[in-house]
Amino acid sequence: MDEPVGKEFHNKPRHFEAYGRLLKTHAPVQEVGMGPAYQFTQYFEPSKPLLTITERNAEMLWGGFEKLIAELPDWQPFLAIVEESRAISVCRSVRITPEAHEAGVETLPEFRGKGYAREVVAGWARLVKSMGVIPLYSTSWENTASQAVARKLHLVPYGEDFHIT
Repeated sequence: MDEPVGKEFHNKPRHFEAYGRLLKTHAPVQEVGMGPAYQFTQYFEPSKPLLTITERNAEMLWGGFEKLIAELPDWQPFLAIVEESRAISVCRSVRITPEAHEAGVETLPEFRGKGYAREVVAGWARLVKSMGVIPLYSTSWENTASQAVARKLHLVPYGEDFHIT
């Protein structure tokens, strides 16, 4: 492995083109992204009630998160803040290994900037940690709102995330 790791990983991987060619043999490459990656060192207790979302209560995702319903079986744990019988902010495991889960968080546009993302990510991280795996959080360099969530949760940078979809 001659790829950079940790804080050295601030540019495309050395073998980026080779990875892209390999992936293209299976499916077209639609997106390439990079950004800071964080680890949790503190686990805040959410101050808002959170609801676990499964296929049994998927209707809570109607009204803004319908596109996530098909992924419910694969993206567990999946938590939401619910107002008026619909999810307004969600956090779920979007990359899962036996050792770690990575958070995927979204808040409906009309509810952004009110601290909901911090709350739902905090609850998700506590739940993932209770499962005996490491909760991780990453975002893109352009997503300053997501980076603000990381700061509010006192997350510690540990490198950079690179993803190809």
